[in-house]
Amino acid sequence: DIVSFEEYQDKAKRYPDLSEIVEMESKAMHRIIRHQIKGDTKVVEQDLRDIVSEFQKKVDNALEKDAYESRYNLGIAFMEQGLLSEAIEEFKLAAKDPEKEMESYSLISRSFHEMGNLEEALRWAQKSLEKADEGAGSSIALKYELAEIYREMGNKDKAQELYKDVHTWDPDFREVALRLKQN
Repeated sequence: DIVSFEEYQDKAKRYPDLSEIVEMESKAMHRIIRHQIKGDTKVVEQDLRDIVSEFQKKVDNALEKDAYESRYNLGIAFMEQGLLSEAIEEFKLAAKDPEKEMESYSLISRSFHEMGNLEEALRWAQKSLEKADEGAGSSIALKYELAEIYREMGNKDKAQELYKDVHTWDPDFREVALRLKQN
């Protein structure tokens, strides 16, 4: 079972010479870099934003502007991929459907919130709340979201007011009881 040193040396010499392949790959990489510097890139090498932009143009051409459900679903897909600006644009189009308006505004708010733009998140959450029926589950959830935004903005009084309203409608909603105790 023990291989002699001579046999080992013979086997070591039998490895293929890859220097030619390495040189070919190196030349190919240098060609690609030169093309990129010149701006000659293929779709595979494009920035993700460019690819998404091209995709959106194709979708715009394929979908009618009033295909609200498709726009809404596309917004969800963009949102799940972290493409929040693109998601916002799709939700704005979907919001033209009265049945999707409140939910689309809410998702626009959530997208701005994730982007750290609390002012816009607040504005869109308020627009969404205007469309909700008082005391409905959506209204309670939106008030809670508004309270969270106000809390993050440092407006604790307004946040507490909304938390109290949520607590009145549903004392077990999320962490509303805890939020009321924190201030």
